[in-house]
Amino acid sequence: MADEKRSMDSPKLRIVVPAYGAMATLRQCLAAIQASEISYPYEVCVVDDGGNPLIQSLAKELRIPVVESGGRGAAVARNLGVGSFSDGIIVFVDADVMIDKSTIGLLIDPLVAGVADATFGRYSIDVEGLNFFQKYKQMYISRVYSRKKGPVRDFFWTAIGAIRGDSFVTLGGFNADLPGRIGEDVDLGQRLTQSGRTILQIPLATGRHLKHFAFASLMANDFKKGASTVYLSLSAKEKISNNPHATRQDSIAVLYSVLAIVGVVVLIAINLSIMVKLACLVALLSLYILIRAEFVQYFARGGWVFAARAVVMMYLLDVTRMVSVVAGVALFCWRTPFENADNRRSDKALRDSSTRNACKMCPDRIRTAYRLMAPGVHLPIYVMMYVTHRCDAKCGHCFFWRDLNTHTREELTGEEIDRLAGSLGPVFQVTLTGGSPELRKDLPAIARSFHRHCRPLNLTICMNGYHTQKIVRDVEEILCSCPGQSLTIGLSLDGIGEEHDALRGMPGLFDNLIKTFDALNALKRKHAQLRVAAGIAVSGLNYESAERTARWARENLEIDSLKPILVRGDPRDKKALDESAKRVYAKISEDDNFNLYKEYKRGDSLHRLASTTKEVVQRKLIRRIGETGRGPVLCSASLENIVVHANGDILGCEVRPEKLGNLRDFDMDVRKIWFSAAADEFREKKRKPRCSCYHHCFLAPAIFRTPSQWLKMLTTAGKLWTGANWRLG
Repeated sequence: MADEKRSMDSPKLRIVVPAYGAMATLRQCLAAIQASEISYPYEVCVVDDGGNPLIQSLAKELRIPVVESGGRGAAVARNLGVGSFSDGIIVFVDADVMIDKSTIGLLIDPLVAGVADATFGRYSIDVEGLNFFQKYKQMYISRVYSRKKGPVRDFFWTAIGAIRGDSFVTLGGFNADLPGRIGEDVDLGQRLTQSGRTILQIPLATGRHLKHFAFASLMANDFKKGASTVYLSLSAKEKISNNPHATRQDSIAVLYSVLAIVGVVVLIAINLSIMVKLACLVALLSLYILIRAEFVQYFARGGWVFAARAVVMMYLLDVTRMVSVVAGVALFCWRTPFENADNRRSDKALRDSSTRNACKMCPDRIRTAYRLMAPGVHLPIYVMMYVTHRCDAKCGHCFFWRDLNTHTREELTGEEIDRLAGSLGPVFQVTLTGGSPELRKDLPAIARSFHRHCRPLNLTICMNGYHTQKIVRDVEEILCSCPGQSLTIGLSLDGIGEEHDALRGMPGLFDNLIKTFDALNALKRKHAQLRVAAGIAVSGLNYESAERTARWARENLEIDSLKPILVRGDPRDKKALDESAKRVYAKISEDDNFNLYKEYKRGDSLHRLASTTKEVVQRKLIRRIGETGRGPVLCSASLENIVVHANGDILGCEVRPEKLGNLRDFDMDVRKIWFSAAADEFREKKRKPRCSCYHHCFLAPAIFRTPSQWLKMLTTAGKLWTGANWRLG
């Protein structure tokens, strides 16, 4: 239960304004705050979450401090803005809201009097100067939040809201690890109610919403917030009707909007006269208007022409909300196995945290899935980045040996890599490799850039494991600064003891590698999104001992996965290409299938099922290509996969020499190279002869793109689902 509410004699106020790409409205927002009628001492803190190039000069002009949050979302930005402030009242105002003079006073009065722990207002009905979509959004929200006065349950609103500092700190602030980085205010409202605290809605505390909306952005906004609301309500086991956006009347309207579409389809299909069909259509429309009568009357304040357009807009958004309900339920079902894992297992390190990130941004996943499956050329969704050419090993099986420790002064800077990531957009997979990535001093910053701009389903960093302390320090920094990001650290293990040191040309490497495994496993217990994998390069140099190494790794190391990798390309030591390696790879991958099944059961989720199915089918393909020398899948090089070298060179394929261009010659914009004539020429050239590469990173997207593999994927998934794991090989 909440602590006993107490009044405040002379509270301090902190007004937090998170700003992301808000330079067009931030000045008006801050001017309105400074013009407010506030009876208590206050301070304003602006949090720059990115996309605000002139924010420092504006803050200096207005004498307002600015905190940078590194583009980590509104929840993190607001938490940073609050900081350790707990002795007074915290007011939240969005950077695109211009509040009325009396708004802050109205919000804080109940908190000062001790009758509430949190309050929130609404948008005003002053829509002068706004476009149609802005008017619609502002008037709709204004009506929603004026439905009920007084106490509300399970809901809080941060566009115009206030909360007691002690309540905010006690509840741990905003949850920064929610799907899509939205819904943190609703989540806080649920925790306020569950802890026995009081939330009041203050209809007279108003402000104008200045955010620019167009049709697409308005639809996307409602979809994401709808899915988030449904997910949070199911997760908290609270009635969704407690949300002011989802009253019984709203639910009826959303359901009816879909039924009306069915009715129209039926009318078109059946044989009736035109007049009868028109009468039925009018009846369907009239019933919808009747259900939404309260909004129609409210919209009429803007004129009947506006009201008529608004009804059409509201109907389309109601259909969108029905879709968002389905998405929210699917999101909840997808994530539930992950969140229940804590209750079923004592070892939290076994939780499948990649599921958490799988659901971070549903729209992004849809975009990347479209790029994967749609015909034609799209931006890549599998990124392999050589962050450095520096390496302290001398592996005989390395195909990249000619470029190692060359042109190290030409490596892309952290700022350049950030621009590169910004031009890619959302992706499925980012793999940071080298060289030895741990030799980059700014490795955490590079990981943050890809996390912020690309939001990958999984981020993988391949290392040799020699520099234990730096690796652990960098990994922990990445985990803390990239909330919710599924991170896999791949450590190379090619032999046991001195054999591994000899294969890698680094005395003492094996001992340090084991220390790194142990340290990362300890880190996993604090960060469930971390996975540790052991990669075994199977070549002619170690084929006699590779099976023993694989068994030893499974029995002695606490690893989440084992990755046998068949040597490829033009290695330093030509003995590495001995054909015996293919036979040994086949044996290791077949013997390891039961471990793949166990890894799937640990996560026991839809995402884990998909990734394990892909791994099983991929290993079969590598064995087949090794035996026949023919690739039965569509090559993903220069389509779904992109290779970026440390000096900015873009390659369509990792093992082919053709360079598509250098990022520095194209303003660090991948798109200018990816859709260039040189890239098209490479794609045409690689079609014939058909590729027979067995590089696992390039096979992954190819499996999903090749129709002949879909049946294999389905049958393998069925075997995993039913537990028929002994037949996976």
